[in-house]
Amino acid sequence: MSRKYFSIWNTLKNSGACAIAAPVQLHPRIIKAVIKEKYMDTGFKLQSAESRRFNKIEYRIEGSRISFTMVAYSVLRNLNSGEL
Repeated sequence: MSRKYFSIWNTLKNSGACAIAAPVQLHPRIIKAVIKEKYMDTGFKLQSAESRRFNKIEYRIEGSRISFTMVAYSVLRNLNSGEL
């Protein structure tokens, strides 16, 4: 069975940005569900860990439109410890 918000997450994961139009009453539910899809995607988490980056979903609401973007941050390690 396909999950309802998987297509939004998949588009966001592959392109780095996604925008949808939905009733304002559903915005909190959609935002929470997309963040949960990211959390449930074990393969994505493993790929991110291998490339030493942390990905965060940011969103902006403009009327009935939600714009999602994926922001990647590098994981910085303490270089003095000799651990890379």
